Amino acid sequence: MNIVSEHRAPVISASVPETRPDFGPVTWTGIALMLAIAIADWLVSGISLGYLYLVPILLLSGRLQTWSVPLFAVGCALVAQLFAPSSPPALQLGRFLIQVSVFLVCGLLAARIDRNRRVTEDHYAELQRQIVLRKEAEEQWFSFINTSLAAILTTDGRGTVVLANSSAGRLFGGAEGASIEGDNILRYLPFLILPDSTQGTHLRLRTMLEGRALKKDRSVFYAQVWVSCYQTSAGIRMSVIVWDASEQRRDYEELGLRQLLASSHILTGAVAHEIRNLAVAISLHHHVLSQVPELAGNSNFRALGTLVKSLTEFASTELRSVSGSNVTEVDVNAVLEDVAFVIGPSTGEAGVRVRWEIQNDLPKAHADPSALLQVLMNLIGNAKRAVQDSSDAHIAVTAYSLGLRVVIRVRNSGPPIEATESLFEPFRPGAAGTGLGLYLSRAIVRTFGGELSYATYSGCNCFLVELTQAQPAKSTTAGH
Repeated sequence: MNIVSEHRAPVISASVPETRPDFGPVTWTGIALMLAIAIADWLVSGISLGYLYLVPILLLSGRLQTWSVPLFAVGCALVAQLFAPSSPPALQLGRFLIQVSVFLVCGLLAARIDRNRRVTEDHYAELQRQIVLRKEAEEQWFSFINTSLAAILTTDGRGTVVLANSSAGRLFGGAEGASIEGDNILRYLPFLILPDSTQGTHLRLRTMLEGRALKKDRSVFYAQVWVSCYQTSAGIRMSVIVWDASEQRRDYEELGLRQLLASSHILTGAVAHEIRNLAVAISLHHHVLSQVPELAGNSNFRALGTLVKSLTEFASTELRSVSGSNVTEVDVNAVLEDVAFVIGPSTGEAGVRVRWEIQNDLPKAHADPSALLQVLMNLIGNAKRAVQDSSDAHIAVTAYSLGLRVVIRVRNSGPPIEATESLFEPFRPGAAGTGLGLYLSRAIVRTFGGELSYATYSGCNCFLVELTQAQPAKSTTAGH
């Protein structure tokens, strides 16, 4: 698989490091050789040995600093001139200048060659180290990819699978887990869109897709796919990471169905509560009318009483089946964190500030986590709509313990609510929708043994969710 390692090698400087004196065997050998040449030049008369000083210069120039090479060349020329045969001054000066020039050029050249050699050795050592590091990085990437549970593929611009890890064979290969290299990726992911090589934006393709995928045996599963494109010397390449999300999709659909049934059950219970209230009122009137002699013996009147009694029993049975269902001990602080996570993007886009005031030692309460989450999101959603046209749009969510209860207060700075006596009635006049939101929210909270109410606080609209504590708190100091 084409792996682009994120390991970055340090840049090797192209400048030649300054030479430092190295008093090793070669240096001492050069010095000894220079002294031997000087002694031989002094002993031998009539013959100039000046150009033999090139040998120590070539040996020592690579061990000296650059500024000392000219000094060394001048020194060798002076020594050679000192023991040279007698000659006219002009000839001695010319010979001296020629020797200095030759010694200097040879010394600088030898110094440059030696320094280049050392730089090349350093570069080679660094290159070997980088090769080892890159090899280790590639081995780590190969190990990561081959042991990954997700299918990781690389395709060319036409969609042909160039490389694939073992998980891809198990995911797409069917029961036998056959390799899919050489196959077209559209055979397995028909919803995938291949990059267009004629467009200049293909390298900016980075996205996540979901859809129905196929295996070699044409069986279907639900896949989550992450796609990115990049350019290589061989053309466009596309990296594809595929995850089998069938189980998560089933769990999500089942959870949605359970939430729908639970909401329907709660709504049925709320309607049953209203029916029971009406049936009780009718029963009272029926009892009063039964005192009238003309109606007491009427068979239709007695039948009406039987129907009212049956309706009351039916409503009571529905209420008993709803009350306390799915109620458990809930960490209210954790639920509020989930609410903040869910509503954060929408309130930010609407320009609404949400302030959270949560008591530190908030105790647990009796509730259903998902149902309580829906109630709070409904209240905050209503508050957001109430303040979205306000110049100072803000919402405050406060949670604190009060006695044996945990109170969650949702306060907004919107216009005051009128007709609060019908606020929790369904299909009430003036509601933004059907008015079922608050009605159903109160019904849900009541199944926890709690209560949802409305109040005004410092001129602001407040909705109070009161829940029963799971365990009495040691400290009931409010943090609001």
